[in-house]
Amino acid sequence: MGYTIGFDLGTHQTKICIENSDNPTEKVYEFLEFERPDETRTVLFPSIVQINNDDTLSYGFIDDTKCKIYKNMEDRPILKKINYPFLPGKPKKIIPEYPLKPKKRIWQSSLQYKRILDKWKKDCHEIEQQVNELWKLKCEEIDKDYLNTVQKIKEENARREKEYAEKMKQWEQGEKLQFRYFKLKAMTGEGDWFFTAFTAKEITVWYITYVLLILKEKCNNNFSVQFGVPIGGNEDRDNTIVSNAYSLYIAAWNLSKKFSSLEEYKSSTYLHLKELTDIKYKLTDEEINQYIFDDIPEAFAGLIAVTRQRKIGIGFHILADIGGGTTDIALFYVKSQTLLPDVIATFSFSQGLNFIFEKTFNKYPEYVSLEILQDKFLTENELSIFKDAINEYSSIFEKNTRTMIRLLFDAFYKSSSKHGYRQNSLKEAISGQPIIYCGGGALYSNLHFEVDSFTDTRCIDRKMLNIKNIKNASSINEEIYPILATSYGLASYGKTDEIEFTSIGGVFDHLFKNVDQSSKYNYDYGTDDT
Repeated sequence: MGYTIGFDLGTHQTKICIENSDNPTEKVYEFLEFERPDETRTVLFPSIVQINNDDTLSYGFIDDTKCKIYKNMEDRPILKKINYPFLPGKPKKIIPEYPLKPKKRIWQSSLQYKRILDKWKKDCHEIEQQVNELWKLKCEEIDKDYLNTVQKIKEENARREKEYAEKMKQWEQGEKLQFRYFKLKAMTGEGDWFFTAFTAKEITVWYITYVLLILKEKCNNNFSVQFGVPIGGNEDRDNTIVSNAYSLYIAAWNLSKKFSSLEEYKSSTYLHLKELTDIKYKLTDEEINQYIFDDIPEAFAGLIAVTRQRKIGIGFHILADIGGGTTDIALFYVKSQTLLPDVIATFSFSQGLNFIFEKTFNKYPEYVSLEILQDKFLTENELSIFKDAINEYSSIFEKNTRTMIRLLFDAFYKSSSKHGYRQNSLKEAISGQPIIYCGGGALYSNLHFEVDSFTDTRCIDRKMLNIKNIKNASSINEEIYPILATSYGLASYGKTDEIEFTSIGGVFDHLFKNVDQSSKYNYDYGTDDT
């Protein structure tokens, strides 16, 4: 194949890197540019699919003027609030009743008998006057409380009426059929999809097909694809994600072959695409090998980019790719002999920038939509409203990262009887080592966390990537290279069997095989190396 495509399908946006290896000694790279509605171009392609008024689909960029509106109001289900409040049910007006006004009760003496002496009558009359006076004061107090309660209810009802009117107005206008956040649902199969006309998997296939047809025209069908998968930390879940990913990409490839051009594809309705889409699950290795696709864990993809260029030293490192829907972490070390990464452990968890946005949105609903909140996060320096969500995310991030670090220490301690090094040697070796960030989250310094001994926080930027030949470098904003790192890593890996993996349990085996036992107490592995 003349071209290798690094296909980084993201929750928020997709990035495509094309490696041209016609001259193997001087490979050329290009980040695929997509045309916006205003005819400008960008290398960041939004992961959005829109249904148009004529039932065709638009990809990447939404156009409200031709977006289909869902107006079948009576049939719309009442749905719980989710990431994207899609197709909500008709609002209900909830107005509580006023409380019953208490009745005044005046003391009526039962001691009204003709046989009672006048003195007794007089005494009783005095008692009656005193009691009625006290009761009158009590009734006034109850009346006052009642009127206060009624006033509060009036004010609350006025607020509810206003809120109901606003929601009703929005509901009567219908919902725009614009779909986001479909990647993770399609890859994992987790979570509900709140639209019955098609599944999250189908809309993911249609989105991938659109990009593949662009690539077919650009590269004359002469390419292979290496795509990223958000795996690590759970074997069963990882197997599901890899299996689903192959099914989705292969279904997209087969769908793309049914169209002679991108324009023909864009003119098809979603009903027609649904008829043509065939997603096969439980594919065999033999079936997979017939296609041009290969998967690479997303956490690995940025490693070759930084280690091959000798931008980090030898020893242990952590790479963290903070995306929209997931965070992918890799623990690796660079050997002094090869300067290539040996991947020890990976972990992926389903929280990223979206987690921060959603938590903040739930706390500050006045921002109306997640999109408005995202814009605020991306464009403003004052991020105080995000503080609580960022703190919660950092706790999750640090917990998962410490899990990998603890496994590293466990492996060192378990093999100590064989290598004979001091228990504190590993701690000294990783003290001040780098934790490197990429992905959309890497753009924000308040998401660069130090974790235990990994205190040298770095961000993958253009200088660190050091890509020598970028065909369209002049049109790329330098600030977004942390977002492009994964797609470049996917494209430049070469064959996936070149990635070196060492189980975390065996990472220290070479110590007692290669180190001179007579000098082992004078030389601690890692301390001098790092």
